[in-house]
Amino acid sequence: MQVAEVELLGWAYTPGAPSITTQPADTTSTEGLTASFSVDVGGTPPYAFQWYRNGAAIVGANQATYTTPVLALANNGEKYSVKVSGPDGLVTSSEATLSVVDAPVLQQVMNLGNPNLLIAVYNRPMGASALDPAKYAISGGVTIAGPLSFDTVMPTAVLIPTTAQPLPRRSR
Repeated sequence: MQVAEVELLGWAYTPGAPSITTQPADTTSTEGLTASFSVDVGGTPPYAFQWYRNGAAIVGANQATYTTPVLALANNGEKYSVKVSGPDGLVTSSEATLSVVDAPVLQQVMNLGNPNLLIAVYNRPMGASALDPAKYAISGGVTIAGPLSFDTVMPTAVLIPTTAQPLPRRSR
C-alpha cells in the first residue's frame, strides 16, 4: 500500500520529492540591520537546506530561514536562493532580491516655542517604525506624553508630544 497523503498534528505530509510551497520573497532592510529570507517546503522529510548569495553557498546557512549579518549599502541588489534536498530529490528556489536603504539620520530636534512638542527632523521620510515612542530617549525631565505623528507639511519630521517637568527653582 502506498500512502498518498497523511495529516499529522495539523501538518499535511505528501510523500515525494521536496517542493517549495512558499518561495523566498524580495526583502528591503536598512543598513546597520539584518534581513531574513525563508521558504516553506513539502515532500518527504527530512530536509537539508543550503542558502546561496549571488550563486555562492553561504557557510552555515542550512535552515528553512536565513538571516543575514548586519547589512551595508554594498549589500543592495544581492540575490538569495536556497536548495532543498530530501530523500526523494532536490529543488532550488527562485531568487529573492535584497534591497538595502540608507539608515535615517536625525538632523535636528526643535520645539518652535512650544515646550510640549518636539519636532525630530530626519534626512528622509520615515516609515511607521519612527512613530514608536520606545525608539526615542529624551533627557532633562522631559517625557513623551502621547502618540507620535508625522508632520503634514514636512514629511521628514516626526512630531513628539511631551510633558516637561518644571525645573526646581533656586532660592536666593
